[in-house]
Amino acid sequence: MAKRPRTIDPEVQNAADMVELMGYRAFHRFLFTVMQRSGMAGVAFGTEVATSYHEGRRSLGIDILRMADGALVVRAPDGQPFAAMSIAINEAMRSQTPVETSDDATIPPPIDDDDDDDARFERR
Repeated sequence: MAKRPRTIDPEVQNAADMVELMGYRAFHRFLFTVMQRSGMAGVAFGTEVATSYHEGRRSLGIDILRMADGALVVRAPDGQPFAAMSIAINEAMRSQTPVETSDDATIPPPIDDDDDDDARFERR
């Protein structure tokens, strides 16, 4: 008797994949790129045809962040993906090189002196 291949519910697989992805700093940087390229911080409404395009980009960016946020143990109670956004922004800032200022002094990158903060966002 031949064994039937095991089928996995796509939603369950997507959730498991997102939990795994949220364990990688490279994915956090990717989320920051999604935030930047989707135009989430800009105005997306108006009377022009391009408005629909910009709103679609924002919507997709927010959907991706919500998927990532759903994989976290700590989430905002209103369903907004603020925890995922915070992780993405933190990782993007952590990976930046120091910025030269006008008086030749440098601003060092953020210091992560409390490793316990990362424990809140570990995989389930």
